[in-house]
Amino acid sequence: MIARRHLLAFSGCGWIGKSLGAPLAPQAPSFRSTVNLVLLDVLVTDSAGHPVAGLDRANFRIKERNRFVPIDRVSTGATNLSVGLVLDYSRSMIHSQARVVQAVEQLRTRLSPTDEAFILTFNERVTKAVPPALMSANVAGRWSSQLYKTRPDGQTALYDAIVQAASTLHSATHPRRAILVLSDGKDTASQATRADADRALLESNTLFYAVGLFAPGDLDTDPGTLSSFAHHTGGRAIFEPRLEFLATEFDRILAELRSRYVLGFLTSEPTAVAGETRRVHVYATDAQGRSLRVRTRESFFIAGEAK
Repeated sequence: MIARRHLLAFSGCGWIGKSLGAPLAPQAPSFRSTVNLVLLDVLVTDSAGHPVAGLDRANFRIKERNRFVPIDRVSTGATNLSVGLVLDYSRSMIHSQARVVQAVEQLRTRLSPTDEAFILTFNERVTKAVPPALMSANVAGRWSSQLYKTRPDGQTALYDAIVQAASTLHSATHPRRAILVLSDGKDTASQATRADADRALLESNTLFYAVGLFAPGDLDTDPGTLSSFAHHTGGRAIFEPRLEFLATEFDRILAELRSRYVLGFLTSEPTAVAGETRRVHVYATDAQGRSLRVRTRESFFIAGEAK
């Protein structure tokens, strides 16, 4: 999440805003406040991994820099999404293309008219296959036709694709933003580094989800990197080599994105230094006081120039 002094509704990461009674309209950035509101996008699940609904402020605790902080607000409910699909089109994907396109088309039908989406494909180059657009636009059939214009070939510039997707989401219509990566291998051709991709995800307020079309022990794969990106942003990495289950995994990810909470807490740090990253941890319990599983950002980021 990125920390700023203007208040935004929420995002896959989190934003700092003027606290207690601040309007939702953006304000000019400033980093001299002593009290700020940080907003976290949080998923809560039970021991079986099912999203838990119906929680309120009393069910959560937030720790910033090893001390508990008061929770200002909790909100729930489905919301509009801005989603970037990032599809591996390297040579190894050539026999999977038809199944991938079929699953992506099914995902398109699951998005609401007010959701926003775009598609990047990548081999050693990143291509904008479908530009960002609200689903209410006439996009029926456009996704598959665009995806069939290119045959998978070449190497795998995964980090470059993530950086470009995160950059595209900087101007997204909706504050809840997610990147969904589909790949069957590891990066072999990027100019960007893994650290560049990690930083881009943090700075763009983006949840990272991935479907790896391989088993974790397969050769020429890097499940650890996909898992790390997902863990740092509060998303999830899934490893499923069977293409017939791809559409089902997309459906699960979409349902999860619509089942998240937004928590707001007040940070009273006296200064905010541009480029600083601050650690945060969220705890949740049910009505009986039993611990629940929480996925959210590990930290939030101070953006802009200090004043």
